Amino acid sequence: MGLLALAIAGCAKGDEKLNEPMGYKSTSELKSRLLEVSKYGDGGSSLGGIPESIEKLMKDEPEKGKKLLADFQRLNTATTKDVRRKIAQEMADQLE
Repeated sequence: MGLLALAIAGCAKGDEKLNEPMGYKSTSELKSRLLEVSKYGDGGSSLGGIPESIEKLMKDEPEKGKKLLADFQRLNTATTKDVRRKIAQEMADQLE
């Protein structure tokens, strides 16, 4: 019984990173991800980390961040790959 408790306690430490917000380390990483979306039209959970990265960007560039967050809402609710490709390209172009 004691070994099982230790094993379970040990596993809990590894899950700490799961609770951290996702995000990209730099604006260039965010742009690269948006360019991938513009190429493939990804949606759903594959867009994870993008809004968190935009929120980080808002600290230095609030106006650009607001625009990108609004665009992300459009991206996240787009119903077709073609629409997602277009919106992602527009967002990536704002990060130049």
